[in-house]
Amino acid sequence: MHERTFTFSHDNKKKTAIPLAPDSVSLSRGMFQGGKVPGYLVTGDGVSPWYWEGIQTTNGMRCIYTETENLHPLSMIFDTNLSAATRIDLYLMLLTRLDQAARELKHPWFAKGFPLCSIWLIPSSGILILPEPIAEIMMNSVSESRRYALKQEWVHPKAPAGQEWLYQMITLFYALVTNVSPFADERIREAGYDPLPLWTLRPSVSDDFSSGIMSWIKLEEALPDAAGLAERIREEKPRITATAPSVRYEAAESCRQQHQRKVDKRSRQRVFLRKHGVKLGLAVAAAVIIGAMAVNWIIEAAKPPIHEGLEPIEVVTLFYDLQDELRLDTYQQLLTKTAENVRENQLVYMHVSNAMRQAYGGGELLPARQWVADGKPDLPPETAVYGITDLEIEQIGELEFTAEFILWHPDSPPDEVTEPEHALVTGIQFFEQLQLEDHGSYYMISRISVLDQEPVIE
Repeated sequence: MHERTFTFSHDNKKKTAIPLAPDSVSLSRGMFQGGKVPGYLVTGDGVSPWYWEGIQTTNGMRCIYTETENLHPLSMIFDTNLSAATRIDLYLMLLTRLDQAARELKHPWFAKGFPLCSIWLIPSSGILILPEPIAEIMMNSVSESRRYALKQEWVHPKAPAGQEWLYQMITLFYALVTNVSPFADERIREAGYDPLPLWTLRPSVSDDFSSGIMSWIKLEEALPDAAGLAERIREEKPRITATAPSVRYEAAESCRQQHQRKVDKRSRQRVFLRKHGVKLGLAVAAAVIIGAMAVNWIIEAAKPPIHEGLEPIEVVTLFYDLQDELRLDTYQQLLTKTAENVRENQLVYMHVSNAMRQAYGGGELLPARQWVADGKPDLPPETAVYGITDLEIEQIGELEFTAEFILWHPDSPPDEVTEPEHALVTGIQFFEQLQLEDHGSYYMISRISVLDQEPVIE
């Protein structure tokens, strides 16, 4: 990011220039005519719209300029040339002003997680929140890997919607106290976003305070409101700025090493699982699962079928619902012995993958319906999406139906040497025809025909 301003004279007036991008980056004509989308100045007097005045090329950089003075980048709170007490005070001012803006503005764009370049400090009075289009230009002026890091190092992928800004303020505080962002180490992200405990990097803080901050960072507890967070920090401030006894530093070093060994182990397991684990274990695990299912089918054969009393269309709907939930042992009960299970191998593969992910601490699969409902967001590479969406069933005969749906499942990177930045998901749209048989008190599926299938083009 571009973390300084320039001062120059324009029309015999002193102006402050905020760098956006190198002068080689082209900007739209509208940018040179002043902004239509406002930023906001947030001070003790309230929240007021802020507009940049124009564009100026200065020191090889495209800059927006303004009469607003004394602007400092948000990274000022990490400036070790300032005392810890001063930096905490700056942080508390930032937290208070962002909370003020979040409450007073109707749709604060920064509330869904602000890029670090978008907030500028005015130490004597408040903060400047740049307009969203300006922040986007600044973010797009850096490399894709750097943009990815700027988010991944600070925000847990499951941070609660609408509270990303508050979550990021907690991780910024962690960095202020420890001099490192919580998720800067890729191994920590691989190990399930489990950073070093706060007290191991700042031994002077109390165990209770450290536990509270870590429970929020790891999303083990609901986030506090901004006022509550500020109050906790003010109470802890004397200990944050103090020097701990030597025995405390020794205990912190021991705990830090132990935690790092745990992180390293979990990270290696997850990387191995993502690259090789499923392939190496699939054949053996599939055989075990199929054998166990066969025994289970024999035991369950004497029980009434789960679909007894259901109407034919309810049986078809249940058939796809059970596939969506990967309940292999259950959905097989809906099929006659002569019915060819057209997706058996794929479902067994996914069932095994899910079991191995949980065994290696990788978590369960993310339901496709949830991912689609959320707008198909980019996900961490260790996340796997699976499930059926857009299911439409039509009855075309007395016991004959068609089903159209999309099956989503994890995809493998085209180049296994290169780690993907996001989880890869493939969607296949199926069009199938099903024939049912009447067995007295229940119906069974006797034939499944795939009429058409094609990949979903995003």
